[in-house]
Amino acid sequence: MNSLTVTYVDLPGDQKAVQLTWFLMAGAVSYNIYRNGACISGLPIVANTYTDTLSSQFKYLYYQVAGLDGAGTEIGRTPIVINVDANTEYLCGELRRLLKDPHKRRWSDEELITYLDQGMWMMNGFPPFTAYPLEVMPDSWRGLVLLGAQSAAYMAQAGYEIAKEFTYSDMSLSIGIERSQKYNALASATMQSFSTGGTAMKKAWLLMVTGPAALLTNPLAFKIRTFSPMQWRIR
Repeated sequence: MNSLTVTYVDLPGDQKAVQLTWFLMAGAVSYNIYRNGACISGLPIVANTYTDTLSSQFKYLYYQVAGLDGAGTEIGRTPIVINVDANTEYLCGELRRLLKDPHKRRWSDEELITYLDQGMWMMNGFPPFTAYPLEVMPDSWRGLVLLGAQSAAYMAQAGYEIAKEFTYSDMSLSIGIERSQKYNALASATMQSFSTGGTAMKKAWLLMVTGPAALLTNPLAFKIRTFSPMQWRIR
């Protein structure tokens, strides 16, 4: 069981806060709180609970608590806790399930979130360009974002595996170990499917948000011009 617990707290209005609680550390008289690698507590905290009021919308948060002795020297830290929104958590589980690892590698939550962000960035990059964050993207994009994330994961792992490859040969013997080839093949296959599907999905999405049916429900004002002198305005 992790010694640090992180939960969301609803505040009045649209503000959000995160409540942190942790087990007391042996020898610690105070604590520093870290969010995404930066200390946010200011002066050390004496209690074993802390409320972090979020001033902006974070997609995901990394929390860690450091224990300090009487001299203010750090004596230990809790394991990092990643707090993500429900949608991102679901996507992480789906990506872990979909990834085919030739060497049965385990993917960390940090890696999965990084690859999901890359998949979202690539999906936004298909014309027309968009800027959806991972947690509020259109539901119809999920499968393609996961596909892009798979490709990003395989490409990254292929780069790691190249460092483990070697070839040895002499006059009578030749030995070679290639570890990146399978990952490159998986990356190529998933990227091809992602590129084809992403282009088609963006075109369909554009028609959905700007087509005739969307015009009737869109709250923005549109002006429709024809070659005749008449004009129509939809409000």
